[in-house]
Amino acid sequence: MIRQKEKTNTPLKIIKYSDNDNFLKSNPHVFYGYLIKTILSITVLFTVLSDAKAYKYPIFADQKLSRPTGLRHILPNEIQVNIEHVSRHQPDRLFSNPEALKKLAEFYRDTPEGLVEWRRMTGRTAEILNNWDFRRKGLAGARYTYRVRTIADLAICYLLSGHMELGQFIRGHTLLAASLPIEFWLHSELRGYDSGKPLGKLETAMLSSAIAMTLSLAGDLFAPEEKIQVKNALKQKGLIPCMNWINETTKKNNFVAVICSGAYITARYFGEYEGMKKARQTMSKYLNSSIEPDGSYGEGLGYFVYPISEIARAVVFMSPEEQQKTFASSGLRFSAQWQAYPYFYLSDREKRPRPYLIHFSDNSCYQTPTVIITQAVLFRDGIAMWLHKKFQSPINWLNRLFMYSQTEKLPEPQSPAKLGLPLIKTFDNGDNFIRSSWDDNSIVLGLRSGNGSRIEFSHQRPELNSICMGAYGEYLIVSPGSASYRSPLRYLWDMATRSANTISIDSNLNSAVM
Repeated sequence: MIRQKEKTNTPLKIIKYSDNDNFLKSNPHVFYGYLIKTILSITVLFTVLSDAKAYKYPIFADQKLSRPTGLRHILPNEIQVNIEHVSRHQPDRLFSNPEALKKLAEFYRDTPEGLVEWRRMTGRTAEILNNWDFRRKGLAGARYTYRVRTIADLAICYLLSGHMELGQFIRGHTLLAASLPIEFWLHSELRGYDSGKPLGKLETAMLSSAIAMTLSLAGDLFAPEEKIQVKNALKQKGLIPCMNWINETTKKNNFVAVICSGAYITARYFGEYEGMKKARQTMSKYLNSSIEPDGSYGEGLGYFVYPISEIARAVVFMSPEEQQKTFASSGLRFSAQWQAYPYFYLSDREKRPRPYLIHFSDNSCYQTPTVIITQAVLFRDGIAMWLHKKFQSPINWLNRLFMYSQTEKLPEPQSPAKLGLPLIKTFDNGDNFIRSSWDDNSIVLGLRSGNGSRIEFSHQRPELNSICMGAYGEYLIVSPGSASYRSPLRYLWDMATRSANTISIDSNLNSAVM
């Protein structure tokens, strides 16, 4: 039995607006309690409304293929580099440099560093084949659109090895993705869908480039009619919606970098040069309008690496002339210096010391210069090469192909000390650094200042006058990083607080609060 709450005659106290001043002076916690509850209620309401909107569209989560009957357990060491299989590769617009592919195969087969990387690749590949499903780790790992776009990483492994079961897995999922409706390709669950003019966004662009690369790397897996089917899906559900978005966008955020990169790669696969040109020109416009002239970026290193790493994928397929037109006037050529200033070595009692960065803005706390090798090759940049060596930043297979496709050798590393860079530096994006030296154990003080930058979006955060410091292997004054997009903390703290170790002075200059 559920009992009803008994009624009482206690009158309800009503606080008039005119009473607020006195009431809040004596009960400030009430105001803040109401404020927090109101904000949380609004957040919940928006979440509910967003969920309601999302469920208007189909959700593509579990798209597993049927496990082949009698599939044996596959060991990583049976997936071996097969140079003969690589030499039989017939280029299909992408990956048309056989010498670069051969060098990649020899790197994975013959060098100690390459063998380590190959074992890592084949370990993941064997895990996928034994589960007969993509790995479900990472952001939204349950959603098929985020998993299937890793298929190009499997396709390069297939090209280098010719492994039969791997080819069977790739063929099955490529045909499955091609057969799914346009709502899947547009990720309408999150992005919506306008049947009159479908717009391809982040997920569409990433899927399109992955399928285009897979067709080029593993085209021998498909019968002629199957290849036609996949190509038709790729153009109608991938390339055309991405070009629709590019043709009408006025944005200059990281969407531009990701969508233009995917569209460029897909257009190149089809040999559609007008699409390539439009995507590349829009990409160049984004670079010129978002990166500061001195190479700094307003949203911090974390959200610098994301768009530039996507652009780096497209660079692999650009001719030298296209590279020149895309990057000639961009501040990207100076970005390695901006990334060098916040570096210091972080001590670790369990392991050897490792390079680290003091940071501001979203997602920068765990970021390292992972796209630095592209900058080193593009701009013959010695500091970029020094950063690559210092951080031992990873080079994925696509960037290695870019390196091997170049006629010139990699530039020699040049340290900031050797080049005589000053120990005090103010960057156009508002980052300021004071260093005691360029030694690993130096003192590094960072201050976030300025009044905006070329790109003013949510990842920049309202943290002017924030400070960070590393010294003698310790991160002494730390930026708190950022919360998940889906967390109320993002709106209650990240986007609303001029914080992250903030020094503020009141209007009478009487006090400072940190």
